[in-house]
Amino acid sequence: MSKQITKQKWTLAYRLRYKKTLPEPNRLVVWDVRKGTEYETDSFELEGCKIVMKYGNSIKQEKQCGAKLILEVYIQDN
Repeated sequence: MSKQITKQKWTLAYRLRYKKTLPEPNRLVVWDVRKGTEYETDSFELEGCKIVMKYGNSIKQEKQCGAKLILEVYIQDN
């Protein structure tokens, strides 16, 4: 019996950053890449995802708030 290994494709779904100038407790900024929307929160939870941490890889809106560390959250394509 042979096992088939299927390569799963991951898609960038969210980019997260911390913005210290926001009023507490909602200092976490979540950018929903698929919807093109952004919101502020105090927590973010997602199961079955892959997280990649990047330093110095921010885009314009992230640079404007001083973000240097970005968390990219990937989800599996169905």
